[in-house]
Amino acid sequence: MLVASNIFDGLEVTATNYLRLAKCNGTTPVCRDKSATKVIIPAVRSGRVARNNLQQFLKDHPGELGPRGLYDALQASIATLQAAYAKYQIGGAS
Repeated sequence: MLVASNIFDGLEVTATNYLRLAKCNGTTPVCRDKSATKVIIPAVRSGRVARNNLQQFLKDHPGELGPRGLYDALQASIATLQAAYAKYQIGGAS
C-alpha cells in the first residue's frame, strides 16, 4: 500500500505541473489540453482522498492492512492518470 501511495505521489507532482501550464489556444507551443484536464483533475482529487485516508488508517492501525476499498480507489486513480499521461503524452509518456 505504501508503494501505491508513492506512485500516486509522483503522478500527482506531474499532474500539478501539467495543470500549471497555459491552456492550449492554438499558438502556445507547450500547453495543457482541455480534454486531459477533465480527466486529470477528478483523478487527482479522488486519489488524494484515497491516499490520505489510507495513510491515516495505517498510522492509526500499525501493522494492519488498510481497507481494500481505499486501496482500490487509489489504484483506479493511478491507472486513470497513467492512461491520460500516455494518451496526451504528458511527462514524457508516449
